[in-house]
Amino acid sequence: MSLLKVSNLVTGLQGGAAVVDDISFEIAAGETFALLGESGCGKSMTALSLMRLLPDGVANQSGQVALNGVSLFGLPEREMRSVRGGKMAMIFQEPGLSLNPVMTVGEQIAEVLELHGEGQGATILSPSRPSPLQREGVSQRCIELLDQVGIPDAARRVYEYPFQLSGGMKQRVMIAMALAGQPQLLVADEPTTALDVTIQAQVLQLLRETQEKSGMGMLLITHDLGVVAEMAHQVGVMYAGQIVERGSRKDLFVQPLHPYTQKLFAALPHEGSRNRPLAAIPGSVPPLGSIGQGCRFAPRCDRVFAPCREEAPVWTTLADGQGVRCHIYAAGVAGRVKGEEGRVEGSLAGREKEEGRREKGEGKREKPRSGIVPSPFTLPSSLLQVSDLRVHFPIRKGILQRVAGQVKAVDGVSLSIEKGRTLALVGESGCGKTTLGKALLRLVPPTGGCVQFDGREMVGGRAQQRASMQMVFQDPYASLNPKMRVAEILEEGMSALS
Repeated sequence: MSLLKVSNLVTGLQGGAAVVDDISFEIAAGETFALLGESGCGKSMTALSLMRLLPDGVANQSGQVALNGVSLFGLPEREMRSVRGGKMAMIFQEPGLSLNPVMTVGEQIAEVLELHGEGQGATILSPSRPSPLQREGVSQRCIELLDQVGIPDAARRVYEYPFQLSGGMKQRVMIAMALAGQPQLLVADEPTTALDVTIQAQVLQLLRETQEKSGMGMLLITHDLGVVAEMAHQVGVMYAGQIVERGSRKDLFVQPLHPYTQKLFAALPHEGSRNRPLAAIPGSVPPLGSIGQGCRFAPRCDRVFAPCREEAPVWTTLADGQGVRCHIYAAGVAGRVKGEEGRVEGSLAGREKEEGRREKGEGKREKPRSGIVPSPFTLPSSLLQVSDLRVHFPIRKGILQRVAGQVKAVDGVSLSIEKGRTLALVGESGCGKTTLGKALLRLVPPTGGCVQFDGREMVGGRAQQRASMQMVFQDPYASLNPKMRVAEILEEGMSALS
């Protein structure tokens, strides 16, 4: 029997369009089912439907969700609370909104242990109020969980608040909270998006080991095909609220069937795509209420036929068990489009052959590769010049809050960026990358060093000099004013620069 079985699930606006439209899949114990797709396809709404945590105005309209044979939609809310966190846990996509800002991270993990784990009736207290032995056991368990997900100095971090942690650390706290209740099923919504590659590998290894020990099933929602290749047993590709292809990881990676899946793989950067435009998918996911008749991917598909715009494709299961929602593979419709499809495929084959000739350098003059032959022209002057930049935060202790030390978030960084060039700053979570970016714009005061932008000194200068520099912040939810509409936010920025 499957651990989780989802049958014909439909979730939509009350009296309006469907956000999740007739999807079905199963997850066995110890198995990982990966859900792929662009933003706005309905992946996160699928996860919230399973947890019965839908926002106001959205409701489950039909379908069934069964966990160990028990229908979750038939449970009263009181019983559903015991399912969430205990039998079924979720790693939310946005940790900044999911963590309580007025509770330490240790208190929030201890809350899960109190409700679903080994710390029944215990809470973690501040260091100034020592806990009894039972509470010390819970505190130690919280420290162990933080250490398992790769948070350094976990014994100190367990008493800190979410605002004191970086984005990647908050993401790891969410993972620790989800694993604290030892769930049978873990719903992981983009669990490694904010993590660097070293911590990502550590977290994925932890999830694998947890699955092997406990037989935990996992619904993995991600954009990262590398994570899917490493973790998934079964894969579902979602588009505009529907699963358009489903199969084993091997089948999907070896032979993707749906044109949308094929384009997702084609959009991956590879060694041969350097200095060439990526194969982006034109257009965007259709918004709610704009989906008409026919295939939902037809406006963006380069293999579209007349039936694609007239009839919605049915789900077709092939001999190897791989399923797809496409007219190309549907019986009856396939015969009508066979001749036309052959002509299109011939054209595509000719185009691919021509692109192959171009890659090999046939039919065109050889040009020197960028960066190999020195330029005869003078290189542009540096747009941004940073010399020995330092950002230190004081550590205050005692009643008088005297400075007892310094946290050297940025310590002696020097770099240069020329006009038209891109400098990539790579490092683990918490190593000072974001602090460096904020210091360049003086959003945090530099302790020392020199920052020159287009020949003007930024450290100690006027704030108006920031008009020519912009920053895309890591956390959009914490950066956008929830009381203002999108148009008002954009207008405020343009008014400030005018």
